[in-house]
Amino acid sequence: MKDKIIDNAITLFSEKGYDGTTLDDIAKSVNIKKASLYYHFDSKKSIYEQSVKCCFDYLNNIIMMNQNKSNYSIDALYQFLFEFIFDIEERYIRMYVQLSNTPEEFSGNIYGQIQDLNQSLSKEIANSMMNQR
Repeated sequence: MKDKIIDNAITLFSEKGYDGTTLDDIAKSVNIKKASLYYHFDSKKSIYEQSVKCCFDYLNNIIMMNQNKSNYSIDALYQFLFEFIFDIEERYIRMYVQLSNTPEEFSGNIYGQIQDLNQSLSKEIANSMMNQR
């Protein structure tokens, strides 16, 4: 049930943002009572933090899968970028965009994760470009 709550919360947060998503919304999306959410999570904040972690794990996994490939051709780079931009589930992209509207209490941790993700992506692009020479 915990995974289903997070899965549905990602969709809701990606559509409505943190402030626009209520615990009632999350509970209804998984067909449980709001009070039942507290069995799995202690607050909306903890659901959001877990949702953000899941989003970053998903995006980092895509980058890591590409790093495990030994083919660093320009064509492989184009394919990776195309897949990164167009094949990612839309809700993860929307969630990533919503992070710019994250309340102050989350911003430090989230911005650090965004920087880490951007560095991984930049490193992957740089490796591909360097191996073309």
